[in-house]
Amino acid sequence: MPSANSLVIRRLGPDEWEQVRAFRLLALKAAPGSFFVSHAETAEKPPSYWTNMLGDEEAALFGLFDGDCLVALTAAFVDRDDPSGGTAFLGMSFVLPSHRGRGLARRLFKARLDWARARGLRRAVVYSRASNLSSRGAIECQGFVLTDEVDHVWPDGERDKDLKYELALDVQVAVKPPFTPF
Repeated sequence: MPSANSLVIRRLGPDEWEQVRAFRLLALKAAPGSFFVSHAETAEKPPSYWTNMLGDEEAALFGLFDGDCLVALTAAFVDRDDPSGGTAFLGMSFVLPSHRGRGLARRLFKARLDWARARGLRRAVVYSRASNLSSRGAIECQGFVLTDEVDHVWPDGERDKDLKYELALDVQVAVKPPFTPF
């Protein structure tokens, strides 16, 4: 097993759209209840959807690579629902099962939060399904605070709470030790 130091995280570009699409579809199939969108609706998106998203200056998709192999994907977007333009929306995170339990979520959060801070954004928002304890633990370890919860029917057809977390970006928060759900 490679060390965490041999893993590289970097922003992905429009020319990598096919790899991003394939990985995103794999994530949606593997964890259909963890995302707001379904595999079926995402599979129908044309190439322009992917290249536009990857080329959008208001968005950043990051890939974590083990050698040449993409093992994790995550994204940050300027939240279009915030009229002030000061909020980052974090999402699309998925780590291959073979690479979980190695603290990689911290690196994925760092990449997104660094991007948001460099843009001058003032807060970050991330959502999690209530029953996704690993996701919630990773979010809370970064200092995010639960601010809202609503009932939601997820793409897998199950009803569960959708939890909204927020983090002020102008304050440095001490990162807590990794969360272990077991």
